[in-house]
This record gives sequence, structure tokens and C-alpha cells, in this order.
Amino acid sequence: MGILALAFVRGQWQGCLAVPAGPESPEEVIAIAQRLGLHCCTDCADGRLEHTLYVSYLPIPWREANALCLRDPRHPSWGGRVAVRRVEKGFAAVNVVPGYTAFWGNLFLYGDPTLVEQLVQARR
Repeated sequence: MGILALAFVRGQWQGCLAVPAGPESPEEVIAIAQRLGLHCCTDCADGRLEHTLYVSYLPIPWREANALCLRDPRHPSWGGRVAVRRVEKGFAAVNVVPGYTAFWGNLFLYGDPTLVEQLVQARR
């Protein structure tokens, strides 16, 4: 199963895919993750969220989270880890891999397939 090189722009993909309801804010993702006993870190050293929230089974430092292999969510570095990004105008999801990625409301999940599914199911 190869990587599907697709570009989804908000508004175009919403009408053609069944997208599970998702959280409205990063704070809601953090609350869901904490309820599941998961850990979160942001893409900034000071804890601010600039682009990506990382959810994982074990705590990871922000530098390690930012060094994850973004070319392929099947890379071993994603084991037990998921990146969560907001889908905004002009957002492009170029590494959509069924099972390893998911649209979750206005969010895009990328990484460990078990954790991706666990997060999507937690909101239902």
C-alpha cells in the first residue's frame, strides 16, 4: 500500500469524505488524551502550540517530537505517537496513508495506527 499523494484543501475534502466529529480545539484534544492516560507535547520549547500537537503513550520531549519522520507515518519513529494538526484554509495533507492518518473534524491525525484509531473512537 503506497502513500497517496493527495492535497486536500478545507472545503474541498469536507464534501467528499465522511469525517468523524472531532474536538473543536487543541485544549479539547489534550483533555481527551489525558482522559485516556496519554501524554501531549507541543512543537515549541515553551509549550506554546504553533502548528502541531503530539499525543503519545509515553512522554516525549518536544525536540524528539519535532524530529519525527514526516515523510512516512509508517516509519518506526511513529510507534506510540501521533501528530495532530488543525486543518485550515490552504492545508495540504500530502502523506495520507489509510490507517496511519485520519481526518478528525477539522484536525488531521498522523502516525501510529492504533493510537490514531483510539483517538478517533474516544470522541464518539
